[in-house]
Amino acid sequence: MMDVNDMCDALEKALYLEAEGHEFYVKCGQNTKSKEANDMFKYLAKEEERHFKIIEDIFEKNFRKEYDGRIKTCKPPGKIQPTGVFEKNFPGGRVDEKSDALDALNIGIKAEDNSIMLYQKLAKESFQVDTIKLFEKLVEEEKKHKEILSYEVEFVTGTGQFHDFKTVTM
Repeated sequence: MMDVNDMCDALEKALYLEAEGHEFYVKCGQNTKSKEANDMFKYLAKEEERHFKIIEDIFEKNFRKEYDGRIKTCKPPGKIQPTGVFEKNFPGGRVDEKSDALDALNIGIKAEDNSIMLYQKLAKESFQVDTIKLFEKLVEEEKKHKEILSYEVEFVTGTGQFHDFKTVTM
């Protein structure tokens, strides 16, 4: 089980991952010519931003407290540090106008897999019920994101067109 300092480090890593995901999906949307793909990437970017805010709130709610007789303070990071998730999964760690939609989708799937594994680990090692529930919820949401991306891969590889991703989320 994690102590409070380990949990602060883990939450900070989760914040970095969500911020990177947001930036990644924004860039994907900017570099796609397909309106449907752009809509999907915008949706995923907003989801990552929402996750960031939820995790940031956990810092404030649960980790500004007395622990073992000392005051431990976790603060959300001011400057986002790279997690390496996107760097590992894509040469140069970025998507640009030379990248294609399939590259972006596959990178997104790998990143969602990494998020799922991180949040499962954090849920297992957390010591507060609401934090455990948060990570379990994030696991389910990241699985939905992966499903959206996987569904789009099927359309891109099968038809060469994006499908209306909203049908996946209903």
